[in-house]
Amino acid sequence: MSRHAGGQDAAATRKTVKLAATVGAASAVVAGLVALPMLTGGRTGGDRAPNPNPTPEPSASREVTMPASPFAGAANTGPLAAGFNPTQPYTGPMTITQSGTVIRDKVIPAGLRVEADNVTIQGNLITGPTDPDWDQAALHVEGRNVEIIDNEIRGESATDWRMTPVNGVKLVGDGVDFSRNNVHQIAGDGVSLYGAGANVVGNWVHDFVLRDGGVHYDGLHYPLDSLAGAGLIKDNTVELWITDSADSGMTAAIAIPDSSPGLVVEHNLIAGGNYALMGGGAGAVFQGNAFWTKFSSKVGYFGAVAYVGDHGTVEWTGNAYSDDGATTKGSVRP
Repeated sequence: MSRHAGGQDAAATRKTVKLAATVGAASAVVAGLVALPMLTGGRTGGDRAPNPNPTPEPSASREVTMPASPFAGAANTGPLAAGFNPTQPYTGPMTITQSGTVIRDKVIPAGLRVEADNVTIQGNLITGPTDPDWDQAALHVEGRNVEIIDNEIRGESATDWRMTPVNGVKLVGDGVDFSRNNVHQIAGDGVSLYGAGANVVGNWVHDFVLRDGGVHYDGLHYPLDSLAGAGLIKDNTVELWITDSADSGMTAAIAIPDSSPGLVVEHNLIAGGNYALMGGGAGAVFQGNAFWTKFSSKVGYFGAVAYVGDHGTVEWTGNAYSDDGATTKGSVRP
């Protein structure tokens, strides 16, 4: 799903959403702020013009305990955090067609394509520009049951998009495990999911590079209207803030298909986007997520959430605001 929305329409206020009466035993209401693991990195930004239908400001009436597992950040993503130190160049094929191939601890030029099943890409640095003429990703996966873990995937400049991938990662095959990766300096979508059964856990997606020309950015998204099977998006940190372009801009930090039965979006730290979270229909579960006001007091340019539950009942439990990426307060409602 990828709506390039500037505001929420009136229909979005008449959602069919299943709200939990209490956060539950695992997410109890407590009297004070609850400490969560501290994160580092990322840019800062200012507030923007209000939306005609603004998201309510965070309420201090109750505090929410988040699950114990850490969010993604510099200390727990990428090769160094997993004990790798890629310095040797990768000299193999840039299109992988052999099932069971393993690539570890290498420096790989951006543009790697995986067409075989059961491939492992671990502990690598994948870096450099890609071809904007066909929206080439730094890593494109067509194979099934592929493991993409502990990698750093980035451009070579924080400001010049010509030195960066125009797309970060495209995961098309089913059953892909995409975990503990550090994805940054991307001049387009960060992580795009197409296949069923994806396991997207503990990734840090951040610090996008401005590119003019009508580009719309999503941080982590399904560019689909419907999801073919269940999936898990958990323990990720997604930070998206692109505001200084005349004709390019951001859509959502996390975007979910309108039809998404069995998809679980749990304990993610989400900041920025026009809206931080967009979409999600019948059968989707959103629990224990923190909506970070890092870039805007409204979390996103216009608000925290949009279009959640427009296409059927979702489960919405224990989602809260965070002012610092480390403590939570109030309650975010769709």
